[in-house]
Amino acid sequence: TGNINFAGTTSSTSYTSGAIYINGGLGISNSTVAASVTAGGALSVAGGAAIGQNMFVGGNVVILDSTAAASSQTGSFVTYGGIGANGSIWVRSNSASQLQLAPSSNGTETSISFYQTNNFSTSGSWKIGQNIGSFNISINGTNTFTIVTAGNVGINTTSPQYSLDVSGGARILS
Repeated sequence: TGNINFAGTTSSTSYTSGAIYINGGLGISNSTVAASVTAGGALSVAGGAAIGQNMFVGGNVVILDSTAAASSQTGSFVTYGGIGANGSIWVRSNSASQLQLAPSSNGTETSISFYQTNNFSTSGSWKIGQNIGSFNISINGTNTFTIVTAGNVGINTTSPQYSLDVSGGARILS
């Protein structure tokens, strides 16, 4: 019972350096819930933290930073690699909320896909996205609506040649 204080001044430059280096497991047991950035419950870190492997969190994660994202490399939360979410994603902002998607290299597709099944089958799915030089909507894996950079709109065609280009039957009522 009590406190252990380390007054080392060695900065950590990797997960094997610093004032304290533990080669093995570390267990921390505390029933105090973190209430803020400075009232951290079982563990408080004043400075940065680097994690070299997986991290599992059994509660909420709150990032208290007002840094606005100006690109994919800035903001309060930046990730390299994919994000998998098994639940809802909500976006709220004090200014106009935006969801911006950009390919990691020019000339590749950016899209949002919606699936009816959890195995990402194109059956019962639809996709909104852009391909090089066009905007597309696909249903069940088939492109059904296209707008190209010239402004032409295609229904059931990916390369409309006219202002409105329909492949298949059409009905126009006055």
